[in-house]
Amino acid sequence: MDADPRRAYEGPRRPKEDERAAVTELNRDIFYRPAALPAAKLRQWPMQPDPAGALAMFKDGQPVSVIDRLERDMLIHGHRLRMGYIGGVCTHPEHRGKGLAGTILAAQMRQFREDGVDLVYISGGRGLYVRAGAGHAAVETRFVVEGEGLPVEVPVQFGRAGPDEVDTLVTIAQREGVRLIRPRSDWETVIEYEHCGGKPCAFYLVKLNGTAAAYLLVSHNTGDRTAHVLEFAGDRTCILSALGLFRQGLDRDTRLEVNVPHGDLLLGCFDQLSVPGTLVGTEGTMMVVDVGRIMHKLVPLFRERLRSWPVGDLHVTVGQGRYVVCTEDGCLHMEGPRDVLWTLLGRPLDAPDGKARATGRMQELVERCLPLPMPSVHVNVI
Repeated sequence: MDADPRRAYEGPRRPKEDERAAVTELNRDIFYRPAALPAAKLRQWPMQPDPAGALAMFKDGQPVSVIDRLERDMLIHGHRLRMGYIGGVCTHPEHRGKGLAGTILAAQMRQFREDGVDLVYISGGRGLYVRAGAGHAAVETRFVVEGEGLPVEVPVQFGRAGPDEVDTLVTIAQREGVRLIRPRSDWETVIEYEHCGGKPCAFYLVKLNGTAAAYLLVSHNTGDRTAHVLEFAGDRTCILSALGLFRQGLDRDTRLEVNVPHGDLLLGCFDQLSVPGTLVGTEGTMMVVDVGRIMHKLVPLFRERLRSWPVGDLHVTVGQGRYVVCTEDGCLHMEGPRDVLWTLLGRPLDAPDGKARATGRMQELVERCLPLPMPSVHVNVI
């Protein structure tokens, strides 16, 4: 008898063209049972309808376990990193408990490494992901705007953006120092299906004197009476006034939540208005794929940020669960992948203290350059 039940399965591999419909059906059946009104169901997860990028395990020619994936480049103040996304993780009930999803996840991570992916966002926090080294990170501060909310200091106008304004939205996003680089189809998909990352949402274009100045991407969930700003871009003063107008248009009992990334100018705006914020962890979990590669990619950023210190070569040593990043002037010691994640992106308030420690000039690097500012990571399509 074969001790490894996975030997009875084929894969993991990409679905062939004539198998993609079955992959979509498995995903839909697991997440959206009963699978009535397929088009309506697909609206809830814009990443899901394209199984071409998925990996799957097969039995008797049928997919029985699937993981969807997506990759996007991003810019951190002009320095390029690559983000991978994982979602739609599912296994047919008759084939669970055999390690199929774990096998696919390991294959996905190998593919991410080969593709030069630096960070991975997973739309969930299952034990499967935690055992692989993923964890929640605190990449944003959440502000809750209640009552009359924010002052409208700039006479902006804003309204819902439509398909004919995609070019304008893209142009505004391209001016951001911290952003994802997306194909036009991402924007078109969200506007067409009015969903993003499984949430009903809409883009709002903000104009000043008739000229497009900013945008908000807002998820408005009437069920829990919360409007959540998933993403924003453009002039921060105009954004602040647009948030004030948006707040005025909501019921007094509806919360307006705004998540602001590390280092964003909007943090200072809220601080001046004495609006309290709370550091929050990501909804899903995140992983650092290759700490050495990401640190070397960021050397130009470190040179920009550090005072009178032309950062030379970084030497990265990984072994026995320890990660050490050194220069001639000092070292950064991190214990385990979770410590790496929290050092680079931020530790959630409810997480245990990390064990990272820096010596010499590496302490200045940590204080002035980390945690990294990140674009919105809560969504899988845009």
